Amino acid sequence: MKLILLTDNHWRDEEPFFIAAKSMSEKLVEEIRDIAAGGDFMLVHGGDVFARSKETGRVNGVVLNFFTSVLQIPNCRGIYVIQGNHDVKKETGSALDFLSEISGKLDVIKKPSLLPLWDGKYLYALPHMPVYSADNFKDMSSYGDPEFHAPYLGDKADNVAIVVGHYGDETSIDFFKQAKTDFLPGIKCNGHIHKRVSEHYPGSVMITRRDEIDKVSYVRVFDGVLDKYSDIPVGCAFNFLKIKFGEDVLKAYEAMEVKPYGSLVVDVQGHDDEAAVVAWFADQKKLLPIPAFLGSVYPDEKQGNGERAAERSGGEGEEFDIRVLFAEFCREKNVDENVRKRIEANL
Repeated sequence: MKLILLTDNHWRDEEPFFIAAKSMSEKLVEEIRDIAAGGDFMLVHGGDVFARSKETGRVNGVVLNFFTSVLQIPNCRGIYVIQGNHDVKKETGSALDFLSEISGKLDVIKKPSLLPLWDGKYLYALPHMPVYSADNFKDMSSYGDPEFHAPYLGDKADNVAIVVGHYGDETSIDFFKQAKTDFLPGIKCNGHIHKRVSEHYPGSVMITRRDEIDKVSYVRVFDGVLDKYSDIPVGCAFNFLKIKFGEDVLKAYEAMEVKPYGSLVVDVQGHDDEAAVVAWFADQKKLLPIPAFLGSVYPDEKQGNGERAAERSGGEGEEFDIRVLFAEFCREKNVDENVRKRIEANL
């Protein structure tokens, strides 16, 4: 029996991510088929299937096709999908609800649960619930308190295989970097931390942010035993390349310090005719050794340095720093820190 763990697909509607998700989800099914290698297996998805708690029908279609295709792989014994914070909102409910009815072999986990695997072994699942937030769990030491977990573990603690925590971006890192979890046997894994931060966490299977670069995606595989595992790279990672219109994309790709295992999203600067960019990129991508998708087009960045300097002038010939002004605005408006960082990264 193999246990295959993946997490954080963040499938979304916007291009180029939707077309990429569609093609790459099909590739992921084939890779899972190869990893299973004809034997019995179970799949655990650690959460954040979606980028948002309510997406459009076509993204639901990608998700549905992925899980039904995995269920159709011979010897698939079952699937657990752990609800992540991007999969649910208090106001709109869970985007995973539609999966609950597709098969008796697929269970969506929406509350803390001890789930059977095989031969008396269990999965300890801590899904995200809307009541969980950083404010609820400011004292990270509570995660390391056995009494916090006792109501869920019962008398099965010695046979727990994996801990999957999905508390949110602010808390999940602290959970596994600060909290003492030695009292929980087995391997501890959690969603959200898209890059590796400790031996506990394999990394996500998808990149959907431009600050997540130079990263390989993995699935974690337990083959027969639960105290040993291997992390197998899969072709679901994005990487991002920002170049000027007319530059050699292949040359720029080859110059990247770490090349993506999966696919490339190319952001193009310096042209205001998006049709021309699309046509140019179609020729460029033929030369690339990996799938590539056109990302954002930035027409304003075709201006010369003199034009940009004039625009950035404070009106009296004095330059201003947009980052300083933005920081002041955020302080005045009490903008959420994570929102501020995401916007600031694009300034």
